[in-house]
Amino acid sequence: MDFSQQRALMIERQLRTVGVLDASVLHAFAQVAREDFVPPAYRDLAYVDTMIPFNHQRVLLSPGVSGRLLQALALKVTDRVLEIGTGSGYETAVLAQLVQQLTTVEQQADVLNAAKQRLQYLLAANVHFVHDDYGLSTLDNQLYDAIFINGALESIPAAIYDVLKPTGRLVAIIGQTPRMSACLVTRRAGVWQGQSLFETAAPYLIPPPAATFHF
Repeated sequence: MDFSQQRALMIERQLRTVGVLDASVLHAFAQVAREDFVPPAYRDLAYVDTMIPFNHQRVLLSPGVSGRLLQALALKVTDRVLEIGTGSGYETAVLAQLVQQLTTVEQQADVLNAAKQRLQYLLAANVHFVHDDYGLSTLDNQLYDAIFINGALESIPAAIYDVLKPTGRLVAIIGQTPRMSACLVTRRAGVWQGQSLFETAAPYLIPPPAATFHF
C-alpha cells in the first residue's frame, strides 16, 4: 500500500471536505505518517475515516474529527499548548508542528512510553511528556494558550480551566453516550462558554462517576 498517496487522499477527501482548510493544519497532517501511530493489526486502515482502537479502551480519533478540532483552536506558532491524553501520539505529532511548546499528559505509563517511541523520529524538541492522572497536579500552575482534550468528557473539570489563559481556547468532545458534541470553549464576558461545533462520539478519557440509585 502506498501510504503517502493515502495520506494525500486523506487531506483532500477527509479533511478539506469537512471544512478543514487552514493551510498550516493541512501541512502538519501531511507531514505525519499516521500508519506509524496505529496498532499493526490496523495498519491498512490507517487512512480510513474512522476511529481506530488501541489498548486501555482508547481510540485514535478519525482524521476528520481530529482536523476539525485542531483547526478550531486557531493555533499560533507562538502558542504554548496542553494536550490531555497523549494516546497514540498522533495528534501530539501534528500539534508539535503547529506551536512553540507542547505539553502532553497521559495517565497510562505504557501508553505514554509507546507514544514517546513513535515520536522519536520527529525529533520534536518542543514536546514535554508528563505522566499524570489528568488531575494536572504536576503542571506547576503553568498557563496555556490552548488545550486539546484527546477523548470525551462528560463535563470539563474545573482544574482544567485553572491552567488555561483568560484568552485561551479549549476543544473537547463533551456529553453523555451516545449524545456527544465536539465543543470549542472560550471566555466571554469573564465566563467560560462552550460552542458546539459538530456531533460526534468517542470513548471517555475520564470515565464519569457511576450512577447511584436511591430507593
